[in-house]
Amino acid sequence: MSQNLIRHPIRRHFLLLEVLIAMALTMILISILLIFYMQVNKFNSELEKKQEYNFRKLYLSTRLSAVLPRALPHNTPDKDFFFFTTTANDGSTKSGTAALMFSFDNGVKLDPSFANHVLGRLYLDSDSKFCLGIWPSPARWTELTTPPMKKEILFENVENLTFEFYLPPSKNRDIVWKKHTPEIELKNPDLLKLSPVGEWKHEWQQEYEVLPYLIRITLKITPKGNPTEKSDKVTFVYPLPSSPFMIMYE
Repeated sequence: MSQNLIRHPIRRHFLLLEVLIAMALTMILISILLIFYMQVNKFNSELEKKQEYNFRKLYLSTRLSAVLPRALPHNTPDKDFFFFTTTANDGSTKSGTAALMFSFDNGVKLDPSFANHVLGRLYLDSDSKFCLGIWPSPARWTELTTPPMKKEILFENVENLTFEFYLPPSKNRDIVWKKHTPEIELKNPDLLKLSPVGEWKHEWQQEYEVLPYLIRITLKITPKGNPTEKSDKVTFVYPLPSSPFMIMYE
C-alpha cells in the first residue's frame, strides 16, 4: 500500500518552439553586447587618435619654441646672420611651398658640427612632412666638402605651409625701438620695401638685415586615411627676442 503512495516526478520536455525562442533571445542579447563593444572600441580608438594628434601638435609647438626664438641677430660677431624665405623648387621638397632659412644658436651638442651657431631650414618635403633641416654654420664649411645635415620630421600629412612676419610701426608711441639698435638698421633702405609696416608680411628678404618682431607659421593638415574629413589649420606665433623691435604696454 505504501508503495502506491509514492509519486514519481513528472518529466516535462522542452518544446522545439521554446528552444527556438531561447536561442533567438540569446542571439539578440549577444548582438546588443557586440554592438555596445564595437561602439566602445570605436570611441576608444578615436580618443587615442585625438590624443596622439594633440601630442604631436604639442611636440611641434615645443620644438619650434626651442629653435625660432634663438634666431641670431644681424649684428652677431661671427656674421652668421641668415633669415629669409624661399619657394621650394628642388626634388627633396614639395614644389611651390614656402621655406624659411634662418641661423640660430643650437646650444651645446655632442656633435660639435651641430653645436652653437647652425643654419636651419623649415620646409615641406616631397612626402608632405613638415621638416627641420640643420647644417653647421656656413662659416665652418670647407671647400670641396659637402656639409653634414640633420633632418627632423616635425609633423606629417601637411598639405600646405605658410610663413608670416610682423614688423611693428615705429611711429606708434606704444611701439619703440630697442635702445641698443644701431642707427644703420633704422635707415636700411631695404626696410622701406616692407611699407606699410604694422601688417603681416608673407615674405622676408635677407637684404632687410633685421629680424621681424613676430613670426607666424600656419600648417594645413590633411586627415590621414580619411580624405572626406575637413583639413585642420594649425597656427603658431613666436616672438623673436633678438629683433631690434619691441612692443611696450603701459
